[in-house]
Amino acid sequence: MCGLNESVFVETAHAMVNNGLLAAGYNRINLDDCWSTMNRAANGSMQWDTEKFPHGLPWLTTYLKKLGFEPGIYTDAGNLSCGGYPGAYGYEELDAQTFASWGFTYLKLDGCNMPTGTEAEYKAVYGKWHYLVQNVSSHGVLRIRTSIFRRSSKPDRLVRRYVMGAKVRAAGSTFKGLISLQQHALLAGYHGLG
Repeated sequence: MCGLNESVFVETAHAMVNNGLLAAGYNRINLDDCWSTMNRAANGSMQWDTEKFPHGLPWLTTYLKKLGFEPGIYTDAGNLSCGGYPGAYGYEELDAQTFASWGFTYLKLDGCNMPTGTEAEYKAVYGKWHYLVQNVSSHGVLRIRTSIFRRSSKPDRLVRRYVMGAKVRAAGSTFKGLISLQQHALLAGYHGLG
């Protein structure tokens, strides 16, 4: 996961074009965790790792779009990403605007390191992201895919949860690992918390 760099994405895009994958409808290329530096910029915004992405992420999104791809980026709703990079908690609006200004049209949102990990906190934070994505959509961020990670004192229990619309359903009472929303965050119809 942390072996990401600009050349990997450029080479992958060309391989997908040359092998007919783009023509077959595989039109997304997404940065996952580890694309950023370990610290935010002085103004609080995320910053890409210039060693991994020497031309910058706006250049990369423009390049991918010219080839016909929809570029996506990863962030975490918590304090830190799953890989220990800065999370978006408390910076949601700034990060949504930043990702849109860089040209990203797809956001993968994890929830590995939420401050309290309570149900209410997840609902509030994911509700906020839903609102932000809808309101910056004219600038670029159109869809959101979420994966929620929660920890439990009972590590033998894995529970999957799915958030659909305003409903949250859990298949158990304790959480250990991955909780995943594989749909494209169409929390459409989710008009608030509760």
